[in-house]
This record gives sequence, C-alpha cells and structure tokens, in this order.
Amino acid sequence: MQNRKAIPESVSQGRMLRIFAVLAIIFVATLAIAPATSYFRQWRAHQNQYNELSLAAGTEPLEERIQQKWIQKLDAVDRCTSCHVGMGAAEPITGHKLYGSHPVMPHDPSDFGCTICHSGQGRATTAEAAHGHVLHWDEPMLPKEYSEAGCGTCHTAFFTPSASRAEHGEMLFQRYDCYRCHMVSGRGRLGGIDIS
Repeated sequence: MQNRKAIPESVSQGRMLRIFAVLAIIFVATLAIAPATSYFRQWRAHQNQYNELSLAAGTEPLEERIQQKWIQKLDAVDRCTSCHVGMGAAEPITGHKLYGSHPVMPHDPSDFGCTICHSGQGRATTAEAAHGHVLHWDEPMLPKEYSEAGCGTCHTAFFTPSASRAEHGEMLFQRYDCYRCHMVSGRGRLGGIDIS
C-alpha cells in the first residue's frame, strides 16, 4: 500500500470555506437577478411612458403593475392592458397606438377581454408572446385587416361588412387549400376540424 500524504485539516477547512463563499455569492446573485429582470419588462416601460404622457396631459398616472383581467364566463385571462393601458383601467390618450381607447363597437371590450376577438396569448407579458409570435403557440394575433374575423368566435352567423370582403376570404380559403385540414358544410377533410 502506498503511503498517502495527509492533508492538514486546516487546509481542507479553508478550501471548503472558500467553496462555500463562492456558492453563497452565486446564490445571492441569482436571487438579485430575478427581480431585476422583472423591473426591465416591456410592460413596465410602456406604463412608465404612459405615466409621463399622462402627467403632461394632466390626467391621473397609472399604478405600475401587471394589469390582468379574468373573464370567468369565458375562462380567459387577459393581460393585454398591461401595455395597451388606455383600453383598461387608465384614462386613454387620444391618438396614441398603445394608450388610446378601443374603437367603438357593439360590446364593451372589458366584458370579453382582447384575445377572445383578436387571438394571441392573453397570459403573456411581452409583446412577442402576447401577439402569439412564439414557438408552440397556434393562435397568433389576427392582423388588423382581419380583425372582423374575431367576431366569429361567438357569432357564427354574423353580418359580413361587405360582399367583396367575404369573396376575398373565400378566395384565400381556396388559395391556401384550407379544405385540406378543415371541414366546411360537409366539404373538406374527413375528421378535420369543422368550421362551418
């Protein structure tokens, strides 16, 4: 057997204390990063900008926090008004894309939230995720020119604003071969999702 040289006990304790100190510093740094990342979120920057504009306009500033609405009857959560604050609890700022009021419509948007009509991801807290432009999210936000299509979420037999718009939709449905995956009035892929 080889004779191992014994490590003095004071050296091993000193080394263990240094390792412990480094791990403690890493742990504290990790704890500090979590609230710091929350502080630099997009919604907070938008609310800061809104508050600056509201002070200039002479209106009440908004308390900085995630604005969340739970629409119980639809089992939907909406945080869209965390950035689009003028459509939520804050006073709208006329002419501003994020801080303006919702266009006039037959319903009060606060009764239904945003994603019921516009799609997207209501629980998200970044613009990219909220608009649905992330991996594994199948319902991105509808482009503005197709916002009327969101009415079909609740209204299956709704008035189409113009015949040309309906014809354009039919042409797009055929061009992109939507019948490959969807059934419409008995036509299309058997076993596919029926959207008639």
